[in-house]
Amino acid sequence: MSVLKKNRRTINVEDVQYVWYICPDEDSPYNILHIFTEDKSIVLAVPLEVENHYIISKGRIFQKKKTSGTWERYQLPMKMENVITPALVASIIRWSVDGNEAESVNWDGKSYPL
Repeated sequence: MSVLKKNRRTINVEDVQYVWYICPDEDSPYNILHIFTEDKSIVLAVPLEVENHYIISKGRIFQKKKTSGTWERYQLPMKMENVITPALVASIIRWSVDGNEAESVNWDGKSYPL
């Protein structure tokens, strides 16, 4: 099954194609950067304009490890800029795929709102 690519951007990182886009979250006041592979083995969401920058992994793989497939939150090691560029998206992908020792964060609804 293919994924919707209309009004979304694609990026190739290490010979893998990813789709990414930004849209408002329906349940919060935040915009979300979404990144995923066509097979949805990697599904990432990054809330923007939050005080503590973190990433939500919703896919089956994160940093070369199988995941539960439920929302798992990790502290981002890089600063999120006001302008989301392909270079920033690529660095998030590289860290999410090839990185290690991601620091897990506990969701409290305040420090990590989503």
